[in-house]
Amino acid sequence: MKIRHHGLLGVHRYYRTKRARKFLKGKVLDVGCSDGALLSLYSNIVGIDTDRDKLEIAKKFGEVKEGSVLKIPFPDNSFDTVTCLSVLFSIDNRELAYKELARVSKQRIIISDIIKKLKPIDKLSDFDYIKKIPVFEKFLLIHKEYLPSSKLIKYKGTHLNNEKHMEKISKKWYFIIYRLLRPIMIGYFLLRGKITKDTIFLVYDKKD
Repeated sequence: MKIRHHGLLGVHRYYRTKRARKFLKGKVLDVGCSDGALLSLYSNIVGIDTDRDKLEIAKKFGEVKEGSVLKIPFPDNSFDTVTCLSVLFSIDNRELAYKELARVSKQRIIISDIIKKLKPIDKLSDFDYIKKIPVFEKFLLIHKEYLPSSKLIKYKGTHLNNEKHMEKISKKWYFIIYRLLRPIMIGYFLLRGKITKDTIFLVYDKKD
């Protein structure tokens, strides 16, 4: 896979986004698109986010619009697939978020979420985490797997996930070593994710 988005050079975002891409179909809405990693991999996709600075980066890779998972700015059944990756842990009203995702989806919903609190040193420990598998009215769970946490590797105090920081490291001499070790790192953290079960990845399809 050709990587155009620097954020995908990070181990965790690369794997999470690659898994989501496998299940995309039709017209897609990426809720919480951040700086556009998923947009860079799929052509028929729209992204929304509340962070205007991230949207400025994301619009280089596709169509974007300001909006929240609690109030998605599109009519009912606007998209074949709706994704919401590593967003819900920061949302207080999960039930409303679930209803909004289901409202705009014609057929498929893809989410990833934190399933347990991480170590206190991690800022994610202050956020909520999933207590039980979400239930979407009129949707059936068709796929479930565990992924590594998206917040495990740091470089100079910052997580190696987004485009800005991966662009910086890609200009360093040791980036060559990083690229050589990257496949091993992906395998290791994927295994760690399954053992510690930090993050869950779920795919739902609408009932016939």
